[in-house]
Amino acid sequence: MTGTFMIASSFNMSILERTQFFGLLRCLGATKRQIKRYIRREGFLYCLKAIPAGLLSGSVILWIAVYVLNAINSQYLPEMPQFQFSFPGILAGTVIGVFVVMIASSSPAKNAAKVSPQTAVTGNINQTAHQNFKKASNTKAFHVDTAMGLRHAFSNKKSMILIAGSFAISITLFLCFTILITFMNHALSPLKPYAPDLTVEGNEPHISLPHSLKEEIEQLPGTEKVYGRMFCTDIPANDKKGVGRATLVSYDEPQFSWASDVLISGDIENVQNGNGVLVDYGYSQEFHWEIGDIITLDINGTTHEATVSGIVSDVPLDSGSGEWIIVCSENTFTALTGITDYKIIEVQVSTDISGQIRNLITPDMKLLDMRQHNGEVRTGYFAMAVFVYGFLIVIALVALINIINTVNASVSSRINHYGVMRAVGMSGKQIQKVIRAEAAAYAITGSIAGAVSGLFLHRFFFEMLITSNWGQEWEPPLLVLVVVISSAILTTFIAVIAPSWKIKKTSIVNVVNAG
Repeated sequence: MTGTFMIASSFNMSILERTQFFGLLRCLGATKRQIKRYIRREGFLYCLKAIPAGLLSGSVILWIAVYVLNAINSQYLPEMPQFQFSFPGILAGTVIGVFVVMIASSSPAKNAAKVSPQTAVTGNINQTAHQNFKKASNTKAFHVDTAMGLRHAFSNKKSMILIAGSFAISITLFLCFTILITFMNHALSPLKPYAPDLTVEGNEPHISLPHSLKEEIEQLPGTEKVYGRMFCTDIPANDKKGVGRATLVSYDEPQFSWASDVLISGDIENVQNGNGVLVDYGYSQEFHWEIGDIITLDINGTTHEATVSGIVSDVPLDSGSGEWIIVCSENTFTALTGITDYKIIEVQVSTDISGQIRNLITPDMKLLDMRQHNGEVRTGYFAMAVFVYGFLIVIALVALINIINTVNASVSSRINHYGVMRAVGMSGKQIQKVIRAEAAAYAITGSIAGAVSGLFLHRFFFEMLITSNWGQEWEPPLLVLVVVISSAILTTFIAVIAPSWKIKKTSIVNVVNAG
């Protein structure tokens, strides 16, 4: 769609720029059918030049990408052959390229063929007498130069739709592809802020870790965060829907801080103060838990009621047996279960202190080093992020080329009009304002359309990929939207500098006779 819109707008502006040429062809006896065939063959010649260049450059970029991925040497990325051609990809690229260009050239070909020789020779292929003389530009709301620029932009509805559409699709693509980064942040556990570098746990399930061990690890230089969890598993439980089994887990201060960042509803402080528990979004959806619901736990023959005070999108635990994961504070955990020691202690470090920790633990404990695993996952993530943003950069470059080409072609197609304006007294500065107003109309119209469609699709895909899995509510990506729209508008105004200065410096006689 992006290619079709951009190529069609380029073709359309190219036709407008060469109105006198097509007029001369019609005067020399060329039929409408011949004009159409001429334009389509011109598009086909573009394909013969552009498609091989695109396939070759695409293959080179593919080889570079494969080299980078092989250099990462991650267990999540298999070894790939370096120099190979993707024949299905080449075939698909060729077919799509020809198909898009043929579609894009269809409408401009019909438009050029409809124009009479007299109209074409005067360079007014995009306007009719009705448009020119029945209604003047709106000079009440705008200055005359701005009004004329807006009139130029909106006088040809097809050109406006094509140019604004290419802007809109580029903005929509930017917004939608950023969701992949959010998806990866949720899906890959080593990317979570609570992902540990080192983990201490018992060799057997019944081995516990004393609080004093956690305090000793905290004193080691190079330690960034130390956090521990207590567990009580296989607890008979029931809620408003029925009965089940639960696992009660304790959080300490760092973990509650991370939980507050993924809180969907409720209050973390109530849980920290012992006035409730946290539950995972997945369980809340499955069992229809809401804030204030009561979960009854049968611990050591004693019944306890736990109030759901918060729902979070993510809990760093997975119960393979389908037990409910219920999170509480350490004080609440001890009060309910009588357990005071940790089952697991996790550490985030800035330097290698694994040897010092091994000196602190007893033979019935083990130390797991997760740094290499986490590093490989992060490397894979960054590789994916590079290619996602790389694709967005390609979109940006295509949009940039399209904007520059469109503005230049639009100015060139009306260069004799600008000459007449200068001949009747318009200054070069006013001509620049006319051109800027026309460019602004394209950019603002396309940006508004792109923002509306982009936000709609962004919310649709976000709720489908993120909210349905982790419960994170959609928020408008205002920063991304502002950056993308600002870039598009800035590029548009940069693109008008060269043609406007060219007209300003060219003599009036030459400008009037241009074309």
